[in-house]
Amino acid sequence: MKAKELSVIVFWMLMGIYVSWASFRLGVGTLYYPGAGLMPFYLGLCLILLSLVMLFRLLLKSAAESEKARPRSILYWKTATVVGALVVYSMVIDRIGYIVTTLILLAILFWTAGTKKIFAVIASFITVAITFYGFTYLGLRFPPGLLAFLGF
Repeated sequence: MKAKELSVIVFWMLMGIYVSWASFRLGVGTLYYPGAGLMPFYLGLCLILLSLVMLFRLLLKSAAESEKARPRSILYWKTATVVGALVVYSMVIDRIGYIVTTLILLAILFWTAGTKKIFAVIASFITVAITFYGFTYLGLRFPPGLLAFLGF
Protein backbone atom coordinates (compact mmCIF):
# COMPACT_ATOMS: atom_id res chain seq x y z
CA MET A 1 0.00 0.00 0.00
CA LYS A 2 2.84 2.38 0.73
CA ALA A 3 4.18 2.07 -2.82
CA LYS A 4 0.81 3.08 -4.27
CA GLU A 5 0.53 6.07 -1.93
CA LEU A 6 4.12 7.04 -2.65
CA SER A 7 3.50 7.05 -6.40
CA VAL A 8 0.53 9.40 -5.96
CA ILE A 9 2.57 11.73 -3.75
CA VAL A 10 5.45 11.78 -6.24
CA PHE A 11 3.01 12.50 -9.09
CA TRP A 12 1.56 15.56 -7.30
CA MET A 13 5.02 16.75 -6.31
CA LEU A 14 6.19 16.56 -9.93
CA MET A 15 2.99 18.30 -11.02
CA GLY A 16 3.68 21.10 -8.55
CA ILE A 17 7.26 21.44 -9.79
CA TYR A 18 6.09 21.60 -13.40
CA VAL A 19 3.33 24.14 -12.68
CA SER A 20 5.73 26.36 -10.73
CA TRP A 21 8.39 26.14 -13.43
CA ALA A 22 5.94 26.85 -16.28
CA SER A 23 4.29 29.75 -14.49
CA PHE A 24 7.66 31.24 -13.55
CA ARG A 25 8.50 31.31 -17.26
CA LEU A 26 5.26 33.26 -17.85
CA GLY A 27 6.42 35.93 -15.45
CA VAL A 28 5.46 36.07 -11.80
CA GLY A 29 5.72 39.81 -11.31
CA THR A 30 5.12 41.19 -7.82
CA LEU A 31 2.15 41.24 -5.50
CA TYR A 32 1.25 44.79 -6.56
CA TYR A 33 2.05 44.21 -10.25
CA PRO A 34 1.17 40.56 -10.74
CA GLY A 35 2.25 38.75 -13.85
CA ALA A 36 0.35 36.01 -15.63
CA GLY A 37 2.19 33.34 -13.66
CA LEU A 38 1.76 34.70 -10.13
CA MET A 39 -1.21 32.61 -9.02
CA PRO A 40 -0.18 29.34 -10.72
CA PHE A 41 3.35 29.74 -9.35
CA TYR A 42 2.14 29.89 -5.76
CA LEU A 43 -0.39 27.12 -6.36
CA GLY A 44 2.45 24.95 -7.65
CA LEU A 45 4.45 25.74 -4.53
CA CYS A 46 1.42 24.75 -2.43
CA LEU A 47 1.24 21.44 -4.29
CA ILE A 48 4.91 20.82 -3.56
CA LEU A 49 4.48 21.72 0.12
CA LEU A 50 1.40 19.52 0.52
CA SER A 51 3.20 16.66 -1.20
CA LEU A 52 6.11 17.00 1.21
CA VAL A 53 3.73 16.97 4.18
CA MET A 54 1.99 13.87 2.83
CA LEU A 55 5.35 12.19 2.20
CA PHE A 56 6.43 12.93 5.77
CA ARG A 57 3.14 11.52 7.13
CA LEU A 58 3.47 8.43 4.95
CA LEU A 59 6.97 7.73 6.23
CA LEU A 60 5.84 8.05 9.85
CA LYS A 61 2.74 5.87 9.81
CA SER A 62 2.86 2.13 10.20
CA ALA A 63 1.36 -0.46 7.85
CA ALA A 64 -1.51 -1.19 10.28
CA GLU A 65 -2.53 2.47 10.34
CA SER A 66 -2.34 2.57 6.55
CA GLU A 67 -4.83 -0.30 6.14
CA LYS A 68 -7.13 1.11 8.81
CA ALA A 69 -7.27 4.60 7.25
CA ARG A 70 -7.97 3.35 3.72
CA PRO A 71 -11.39 4.42 2.43
CA ARG A 72 -13.94 1.68 1.78
CA SER A 73 -15.29 3.01 -1.51
CA ILE A 74 -14.96 5.93 -3.88
CA LEU A 75 -17.97 8.11 -4.58
CA TYR A 76 -17.67 8.38 -8.34
CA TRP A 77 -20.65 10.72 -8.66
CA LYS A 78 -18.82 13.33 -6.57
CA THR A 79 -15.72 13.06 -8.73
CA ALA A 80 -17.79 13.31 -11.91
CA THR A 81 -19.69 16.32 -10.52
CA VAL A 82 -16.52 18.21 -9.64
CA VAL A 83 -14.77 17.45 -12.95
CA GLY A 84 -17.91 18.28 -14.93
CA ALA A 85 -18.43 21.55 -13.05
CA LEU A 86 -14.82 22.60 -13.66
CA VAL A 87 -15.03 21.78 -17.38
CA VAL A 88 -18.29 23.70 -17.80
CA TYR A 89 -16.85 26.59 -15.76
CA SER A 90 -13.84 26.89 -18.04
CA MET A 91 -16.06 26.90 -21.13
CA VAL A 92 -18.62 29.51 -20.01
CA ILE A 93 -16.72 31.97 -17.81
CA ASP A 94 -16.03 34.38 -20.68
CA ARG A 95 -19.68 34.47 -21.81
CA ILE A 96 -21.47 34.42 -18.46
CA GLY A 97 -18.81 36.25 -16.44
CA TYR A 98 -16.67 35.68 -13.39
CA ILE A 99 -19.16 36.54 -10.67
CA VAL A 100 -22.09 34.39 -11.82
CA THR A 101 -20.02 31.42 -12.99
CA THR A 102 -17.77 31.32 -9.95
CA LEU A 103 -20.74 31.67 -7.63
CA ILE A 104 -22.41 28.64 -9.20
CA LEU A 105 -19.15 26.65 -9.32
CA LEU A 106 -18.34 27.27 -5.67
CA ALA A 107 -21.87 26.41 -4.58
CA ILE A 108 -21.58 23.09 -6.44
CA LEU A 109 -18.13 22.40 -4.97
CA PHE A 110 -19.18 23.24 -1.40
CA TRP A 111 -22.34 21.15 -1.75
CA THR A 112 -20.41 18.22 -3.23
CA ALA A 113 -17.97 18.43 -0.32
CA GLY A 114 -20.88 17.71 2.01
CA THR A 115 -21.93 21.10 3.35
CA LYS A 116 -25.55 22.14 3.69
CA LYS A 117 -26.98 23.97 0.70
CA ILE A 118 -27.57 27.24 2.57
CA PHE A 119 -23.97 27.24 3.83
CA ALA A 120 -22.73 26.45 0.32
CA VAL A 121 -24.56 29.47 -1.09
CA ILE A 122 -23.44 31.83 1.71
CA ALA A 123 -19.82 30.66 1.53
CA SER A 124 -19.91 31.04 -2.26
CA PHE A 125 -21.15 34.64 -2.03
CA ILE A 126 -18.50 35.52 0.55
CA THR A 127 -15.69 33.87 -1.44
CA VAL A 128 -16.71 35.52 -4.73
CA ALA A 129 -16.98 38.93 -3.06
CA ILE A 130 -13.57 38.65 -1.40
CA THR A 131 -11.80 37.38 -4.52
CA PHE A 132 -13.52 39.82 -6.88
CA TYR A 133 -12.87 42.93 -4.83
CA GLY A 134 -9.43 41.77 -3.70
CA PHE A 135 -8.15 41.11 -7.20
CA THR A 136 -9.92 44.15 -8.63
CA TYR A 137 -8.07 46.22 -6.02
CA LEU A 138 -4.83 44.75 -7.38
CA GLY A 139 -5.82 45.89 -10.87
CA LEU A 140 -7.00 42.64 -12.40
CA ARG A 141 -10.04 42.55 -14.66
CA PHE A 142 -12.49 39.67 -14.74
CA PRO A 143 -14.87 38.77 -17.58
CA PRO A 144 -18.07 40.76 -16.86
CA GLY A 145 -20.40 38.55 -18.92
CA LEU A 146 -24.06 38.95 -17.96
CA LEU A 147 -23.32 41.67 -15.42
CA ALA A 148 -21.58 44.02 -17.87
CA PHE A 149 -24.50 46.45 -17.72
CA LEU A 150 -23.85 46.96 -13.99
CA GLY A 151 -20.29 48.06 -14.64
CA PHE A 152 -18.50 44.95 -13.33
